[in-house]
Parts: sequence; structure tokens; C-alpha cells
Amino acid sequence: MFNSDLEELRLRYRPFLAELVPPREIERPAFDLKEFDFRYAAQSDHDYADALAGKGEWQQVTIPDYRGPVGKWSAYYRRTFAFAAPRSPDQRVFLRFQGVDYIAQVTLNNRFVGSHEGFFAPFEFDVTPYLRAETENVLLVEVQNDVPTIGAHDWGIAEDGDKLYAATGPGWDDPLTGWHHCPPGAGIYSSVFLEERASVFVHSLFVRPNIDEGNIEITNLKGELSVNVLDKILFDSGKTTIKREGLAVLTRVGDILKNVKDKKIVVEGHTDNVPIGPKLINKFASNWELSTARAISVMNYMTEQYKLNRSLMAVKGYGPYKPVATNDSAEGRAQNRRVVIVVGQPTVASSK
Repeated sequence: MFNSDLEELRLRYRPFLAELVPPREIERPAFDLKEFDFRYAAQSDHDYADALAGKGEWQQVTIPDYRGPVGKWSAYYRRTFAFAAPRSPDQRVFLRFQGVDYIAQVTLNNRFVGSHEGFFAPFEFDVTPYLRAETENVLLVEVQNDVPTIGAHDWGIAEDGDKLYAATGPGWDDPLTGWHHCPPGAGIYSSVFLEERASVFVHSLFVRPNIDEGNIEITNLKGELSVNVLDKILFDSGKTTIKREGLAVLTRVGDILKNVKDKKIVVEGHTDNVPIGPKLINKFASNWELSTARAISVMNYMTEQYKLNRSLMAVKGYGPYKPVATNDSAEGRAQNRRVVIVVGQPTVASSK
């Protein structure tokens, strides 16, 4: 019972957790910075001079690196590297950090590049003016930790600090006190790299789902998941061949259905009540035949593309006889022309 309920919840929420962005081929040249020298700041470090020069006792670390103690402290990550000049004058070089906890002060070749406060968000700096092509570059990152605003009384620290803290994130293994999970430590805990890109580029992209048009609708009622896709997305008028836009939608649905192993999947075809026209009457005697043919097209694509178990699949053509809106308006008829994929209860054989 527990496993079946858990699978039902997974199926219900999987559409909202799916990764819908296709993999992108990385076209920007990148240079990973994995190895750093590390040391905690000493009382004698009144400025960056000693750290920039590499003075002091350092240990080599590999990024990601995360550590304690809890509370206020500073440390340095230092790295030297050679970097080739950009391929063209129009290219820029950015220094990208995928995650630093908590405050990062970044210096490159004795010049202050920028700072960042936080721990989850990636950040970057345009370092093109500071780079030395074909010679040694010195990168120094000062990482500063602080006591969280909620305090650190559980760790024996009475004072409060300014660090925003969420009970998530990495931890560290202390040789004396053992593993620490989600304490307010600090470090460069994700990748660091130099990335070459054009001077004009897309920095970020926000995609808003087209909810207003209602082209696709997902519902869950009493354990039965229904995916309702309007036919204008899937088919051209009077056709049963799935359009490119429809294939993109069905790909998302297929990523969900390929994990269904023991439930019936019914593909339903629906139409409006407008009779089949004279140009199509020889191919489809009625809307019943058209709705069934479209449902079969969807079923064939899903089973062939995602290797779904055909013994669990079924097709139903309802024609105009199960409308969800009035057929007296163009808008209502558009809602009635649809394909519905229904994932039902577990099969009898699998429920035993």
C-alpha cells in the first residue's frame, strides 16, 4: 500500500518537477579552476599583500571545498594560472562561481574584481581587463563566514551575526567532532571556471507558461491522472499526423509515462459536433472515426518512442459525444477538440 501511494504521489507531482529544457551543447570555451591553495586568515593579514604573494602556510584543496568552523572567520583561496588571449577582440572572459558560502571578495592580479554575498546563487565577473594573456595570473578569493541571524547557540556561540541562513546546503567532516550537516560553515562549494563569450550575449532568460491559452491541462482526480491536449497543438485540421509542436508536448508527457509500469493508460480522442466536410468524408465517415484515428496516432507514437507496454494501452474515440464545453461558440468547439491521456488505477494483475 505504501509503495503504491508513493508512486501515485510521484506521478501526480512529476509534471511539475520535470526538466523541460533540452540539453544545450556548450559552445563557449571554458577553463576549469579546480585546484587552489588554501589558508585561514591570520592576525598579521592586515591587507591582501601577504596572501597575494603566497606567503604563509597553505594547503592544496580541490573545489568543491566546504569547511568550518561555525562563526566569524576569513580564509583565502589562491590560484595561479596561464590563460590564452581571447580568440577575437570582440570576445570577453568571465570568471564564474557556481556557489560560494558566504561572502566572496575576488581579486585578480592585484586588482579588486568584485564581491558577492550569499550561498545559493551563481555569480560572475567580467575579468577581461584584468587578465594577463600568455603569462601568470594570480587569483585570490577571500571567503568570509559569519554567525547566522538566527544565532548559533546550538554550536556554543552566544552572539548573533548577519549571515542569512537556510537549513540546507553542504556539510563537513571534522576530525574531532565528526560530520556536520547543514551547519553555517563556508567555502567555495561549487565549480569555478573562466568562460569566453561574445561581448553581446543573452545573460538570462525567463519563460512564462502560456496558461491563458490553455493548450494543455493536467488534472488528478481520485488517483486518475489526465493530460488534456487541445488538437490544434497536435494536428492540422482534418489530419491525423502529429505536428512538430505536438511532438514537443508529447515528449514531455512521454517522460512521465515511461515510468508507469502497472497502470492502464487510455488515449481518448474527442471532436466538436461539426460534421465531417465533403473533402474528408471518404477518409473519415464521421467524427467518431477521426477522433479514433487521432487517438491511435498518439498511442503509436508513445508506445514506439517510449517503449510503453502495449498490453496496458487502450484507445477510445468519443467523437463529439463527451464535450467539455458548449459547441455553440468557436471557443467552446476548440476546447472540445482534444486528445486526453488518462493514467488510471493499477491493473488487477499488478495489484495482487
